[in-house]
Amino acid sequence: MKLKDKIGSVGMGAAIAQQIPPVSPIPIVPGIISAETLFGRIVQWILFIGAFIAILFLIYGGILYLTAGGNPEAVTKAKTTIVNAVIGVVVIAIAFAIYFALSSLLESF
Repeated sequence: MKLKDKIGSVGMGAAIAQQIPPVSPIPIVPGIISAETLFGRIVQWILFIGAFIAILFLIYGGILYLTAGGNPEAVTKAKTTIVNAVIGVVVIAIAFAIYFALSSLLESF
């Protein structure tokens, strides 16, 4: 076989390969979400529920403080509730920031 015949057959194979459309590794079915999307939604819901509960505790602590009536024990309990609620809001905000940063970083891959 001549060199010209070998080059011609390789060129023909490349031309045939270019005509075949690429196949998606994961079929996209309408109505079914990916695992990444599902995980993201679950994390967002957990963070939302946590923030909602923390804000409810913040309101509860404020009501305790308003109704303490000068009782030192009730004022201490109210202040502790408010501080813990603020810590909860900060932790949830940091968790959301980390989640958002990681999801943005992983989408680029």
